[in-house]
Amino acid sequence: MRYNKYAMPVDPRVLEKDFETDTTVNLNSLLRQIEKLFPLKKANPLYLKLVNNAFWTLWKQIDHKLGINLRDREKLVPHFTLMGELVPPKDLKFAFRGARLSSYDPNLLSRTYPNIKKDEVIKSPKDPEVLAHLQSLAYGLRSWSDDKNVARNWALGNKGNVIDPTKDKVVFICKKPNVLFDVGRYWDALDKHQYEETERWDNQDKAPFDYNEKIIYLKNPKIKEIHFGQSTGIWYVVVSES
Repeated sequence: MRYNKYAMPVDPRVLEKDFETDTTVNLNSLLRQIEKLFPLKKANPLYLKLVNNAFWTLWKQIDHKLGINLRDREKLVPHFTLMGELVPPKDLKFAFRGARLSSYDPNLLSRTYPNIKKDEVIKSPKDPEVLAHLQSLAYGLRSWSDDKNVARNWALGNKGNVIDPTKDKVVFICKKPNVLFDVGRYWDALDKHQYEETERWDNQDKAPFDYNEKIIYLKNPKIKEIHFGQSTGIWYVVVSES
């Protein structure tokens, strides 16, 4: 199987510092293993173990610069699409993702909008540097949440890897996102079918995903509006595919 490659709107300075993808997982084999999980209630525990170990290697440790890098991440779109067919995701009104601006221009928002007022909303922002930077951060196959507080904690550095506290903090808000894979529904389905794998993953700290994680692929993100939360210092950015 050949994977489609799209032109990634990610700043080259980010990709220059990207880590190397772990090559121990064969992506074509992983796709075949996922196919063998259908239907989930009759899935062979061996393939379930292989699939989840592969995702733990490729996906779980991204924040620690291990697994599949940003340059290669689109290669997992067919895999997460298939996982979403195995356990269909529910429709979401909103998804949220917390982040920090990239190191090449870590204070772009606070520099561009130094006098932004409380509750002021910048609709259809025009600044090309701001648009390029935010689109780069929103683009691609990424982990989101349906819980705004979870995204805030990621932006504030309360979860995940240690991040530079001087960078501008961002929470992306995506309306009616196209969710490829809903981890919570997957966990619930595994519990329903009484698979013991989830207990082993917890005991060994080998769970391949966070429980409420939503895997979303934004191929052509558009920045709709920006506003600033003065109490938290977080920039809220509304993004959509249209």
